[in-house]
Amino acid sequence: MEILSILRIGKEAWNSVNAIVQALQEGIEQCGVNPNIVQLIQDTTHQSANELMEGVAYIDLLIPRGGKNLISRCIEHAKVPCIQTGTGICHIYVDDEVNQDMTIKIIVNAKYSRPSVCNAEEVLLVNSKVANDSLPKLKKQLDTYPVELRLDDRAQKSLMEQKL
Repeated sequence: MEILSILRIGKEAWNSVNAIVQALQEGIEQCGVNPNIVQLIQDTTHQSANELMEGVAYIDLLIPRGGKNLISRCIEHAKVPCIQTGTGICHIYVDDEVNQDMTIKIIVNAKYSRPSVCNAEEVLLVNSKVANDSLPKLKKQLDTYPVELRLDDRAQKSLMEQKL
């Protein structure tokens, strides 16, 4: 018996997830397995999420990944077994070999573009090799937004040394 995984995503991440699903399907097919065991629902409306929640006899298990509203809707309305995942804590790790300008744009976007969504950045880990250079640049960008920085001792010291 084949296990089928069906993914449903919101419109904001659809292009990225579609590319990931296509890559997964190609890899699965190269292993000699039916690539259709991974599917992506094309409909990104709330109605498609509701239909999954009510898919008795079709859906064995629902694992919602999303914001507080989605999790609440699943808890209140799902007629199929559902694992309550919570909204999670999203981390970004800054490696010592990154393009710092691009990294700062990504971090600002992940933190501030929509801070209430499930994939908003909450924790930033910076490789110590680039912290002294990248943290002041990042702080300068984030200071233009209503974002509170909570720093560990090393990060705080790095910024104090830069006299920000």
